[in-house]
Amino acid sequence: MGIPVALAAGVAAASITKAVVEVGEKLNTARTCVIEFKNHTGHGLARASHHHAHGGFGVPPNETLAARTAEVFGSQSAAFSAGTGTEGSVTYRATDQDAVVTLRWNVPFIGGNGCGGATGGWYGTNSLRLSCISGAGNDAHMKYELHQDGPGATVFRPQLGRVDAVTLLQRHYRNHLELLARSADA
Repeated sequence: MGIPVALAAGVAAASITKAVVEVGEKLNTARTCVIEFKNHTGHGLARASHHHAHGGFGVPPNETLAARTAEVFGSQSAAFSAGTGTEGSVTYRATDQDAVVTLRWNVPFIGGNGCGGATGGWYGTNSLRLSCISGAGNDAHMKYELHQDGPGATVFRPQLGRVDAVTLLQRHYRNHLELLARSADA
């Protein structure tokens, strides 16, 4: 299983480096990919699915990834395969919001390596940002980071009653938007 790492300040970098080396040592085919996924959000993630067009996991990801933690796992070409490399994806679902996150990687036999991904679901599309950095070579290291850019969805409670007016304000700091509502009961 993948190696979980807490994202505590001052400890994370050394722990992630150690985990990357450990996973890399377990991968043993012609094309490999060490995958580092940092979840900087306050949302736990559960692995919903995974797929490999080529290759498979040498070190599979865990079933869950807690909030504000990282995980290192690995994918590799199939043993004794010729000319394929490794190409795959993992999809996670937030445990407390309508959000999905998909990581994609490709370390082909011929051509350049690549990584990508997407967020989905209402909350994921509107409040989460995924970035990735692709590694080069036959033994690539892909780095993914998931950030929560905003406060998420604002839900009016039923006890608020009728809302008479709303105003949308834009904050200058990080361009956050705030919604103010006036209720007949307030």
